[in-house]
Amino acid sequence: IMKTFYAGSLTQPDAAAALAELVTIRRELSLLFPAKIVWDYEDRSKQPPWGNAIAKEITNLSNYFVTSTGRDLFSSLQEIFEELIQDGGVVTIVKL
Repeated sequence: IMKTFYAGSLTQPDAAAALAELVTIRRELSLLFPAKIVWDYEDRSKQPPWGNAIAKEITNLSNYFVTSTGRDLFSSLQEIFEELIQDGGVVTIVKL
């Protein structure tokens, strides 16, 4: 389901499954320290431009990712999926 979302959109019938997958992903990432980040899948030696200089609030990979507005990415996606379940419609990823 998340692959469908990453491809560009998600509809209400898939929202509950996507939310369940998101919860699992977040839980599994919470077990990994920030040093385990993979910045480039094709070149695992690459590091983020900021290196290890991260906010002290980042304690694991489940809270490493933030939106362009500074919100926790997983919390934002959870809210979006919950709203999609409740209200219906389509969530679309738009490139800026």
